[in-house]
Amino acid sequence: MKRIVLYLMLFWVYIPVSFGAIDTHAWSYRDAAPDLETAIAVNILTQEGAIQGYADGTFRAESLVNRAEFLKIAMTLLPESTDHYARSCFPDVPFGAWFEVFICRAKMLGFVEGNRLFQPARPVQYEEALKILTNVFAISLQDTEGEWYVPYIRVAEEREIHLPSAFPGHPLTRGEVTRLTAAFLAFSSSSHKMTSSSTSSFTSSLPAVTSSSTSSVRMDELPDTDIHSQFLLLGRTSSILGSVKIFHDDEPFTVTNVSVDLTQEVGSIEALLLYDEDRQYLGRANLNTSTGTNRRYSLPMSHGTLNIPKRIEKSMYVRAMIKAKDNGGMGGQHVQIDTFIIEGDGMWTNETVTKSSSETFLSFQTARARITAIENAGDSESVFPLGPGQLLGEFRFKGEESDTLAEAAISDVEFSVSMTNDSTLTNVYLQGENTNHTHDCLLSLTTLLCSSIPSIHGTLDSGGERRIRIYGDVSTDGSISTPALQLSINSPGTITSTGSITWTDGISNFGWVQMDAPVVRGTVWK
Repeated sequence: MKRIVLYLMLFWVYIPVSFGAIDTHAWSYRDAAPDLETAIAVNILTQEGAIQGYADGTFRAESLVNRAEFLKIAMTLLPESTDHYARSCFPDVPFGAWFEVFICRAKMLGFVEGNRLFQPARPVQYEEALKILTNVFAISLQDTEGEWYVPYIRVAEEREIHLPSAFPGHPLTRGEVTRLTAAFLAFSSSSHKMTSSSTSSFTSSLPAVTSSSTSSVRMDELPDTDIHSQFLLLGRTSSILGSVKIFHDDEPFTVTNVSVDLTQEVGSIEALLLYDEDRQYLGRANLNTSTGTNRRYSLPMSHGTLNIPKRIEKSMYVRAMIKAKDNGGMGGQHVQIDTFIIEGDGMWTNETVTKSSSETFLSFQTARARITAIENAGDSESVFPLGPGQLLGEFRFKGEESDTLAEAAISDVEFSVSMTNDSTLTNVYLQGENTNHTHDCLLSLTTLLCSSIPSIHGTLDSGGERRIRIYGDVSTDGSISTPALQLSINSPGTITSTGSITWTDGISNFGWVQMDAPVVRGTVWK
């Protein structure tokens, strides 16, 4: 621990100087490093083994941390112990679970209490994290009146190791957890205390950077600034939900509050993240329950954070933090921005300025998985098949899942059949790869419907793919010298209208895929 604290102290010496003075080469994650203070905290805790990234190499600073994950981080910072503790110490902490050792050791030490459910999958709240860290670093408390968490918040604020933007009940993100933990680590050294007179607190807003060549502002971590998917995967930060242009003709004004109203309540949204036109992070808009609709997310802003010049257009855009399934996220929920409301104070008159959007925004839908591609897995052309049980088409379905337990599966496919008048098609059936079972399909004129497809045929494998082959009996009367046949999937559907494919993410059902029409054309047999 002494080595950790010394490492932090060295970093803080350089923070006010410039970004270039910080050793940022240690950042080892695929997604972009967030703001400077988070990047430093993440690097240190990663190198000490307290935190790690996801299997895809990303860190996802905006993802929420659950109670089990936080206790692992906090308890890892304690010296190793040979003390014995009870196993399966809560009804919902099963024997042998990866988090059992951290939770049960914390209970033995008195950091957590009780015999009721621990709720390991619930997001850790700010006051809960303060209590654990205060105990881990043995910081003394003073008796105070009020709720149980008041002493922990007060001691953190007095020692300037708190999160100024957090409040009781606030669920913590991975970035916030690392900043908070790093602040407690630094304070644990009696020879060093961060004060506003020396450097800005590790958990406050970014310090001013004296170098004119570099900036320590926090930027959008996601590379895409275009909407690449209308499916919002649970547990992820979404693509851009919408943007708004801000223009004021009378005078410049400073923005004091931004509200985003959705068209309906969406329980799967944790918060909205706002960015300016230069991709700079403006802040997190949380659910504002004062309207009584549970549709408004608001971000109060300090004077000067975002200034709108007179007669110069500025813009901002918004992403959504989608809850993971275990944290209350649900597939199938519709997400659409209704309006942006920008409030501010005029710089010349100090009069209140209110601007609101009038355009219609794109619709999105939450899901545990999504179908990303449907391809012809056969040849583009081949010899016309004749006889029973002939291969009519082979299609590859690709998908992406938000968690390891999600199971994307194709439920129904409607094929369009194009064939010359001399040909006859009967006894059509479907077969997935790696199975000898078949599933009958129904042919009606030029439409072939394969419905209620069993999971052995339609479920995407662990690599996110599934091949489906269509077979049938083919005959011709010989009246046409060049018979031809082709299967196609035409309609992708929309959020509000069912297309040629229905599929499931394991819980919710969907009748559309985000693709162009026609979705895919199969092999041309001739």
